[in-house]
Amino acid sequence: MILTTNGYPQPRPVFSQHQDGLQGIIIADGINIPLQNSSVMYGMLTLFTCYYAWDLPYPNQHKLLTFLQLYF
Repeated sequence: MILTTNGYPQPRPVFSQHQDGLQGIIIADGINIPLQNSSVMYGMLTLFTCYYAWDLPYPNQHKLLTFLQLYF
């Protein structure tokens, strides 16, 4: 998958609760990536992976993400 708008707006997770459980997707540049394991932790891991794979800068308000990538 290739982003066509240089990653703006930034990738984001979307979760919804249904009768059959939690469902989640990552939305990035019109691309919807369904989460196989729809837990919040798996969704955040997938979000970090998207930022890393597409070499996107983390948003300014998410300095913690930069810290985690540098030191872990």
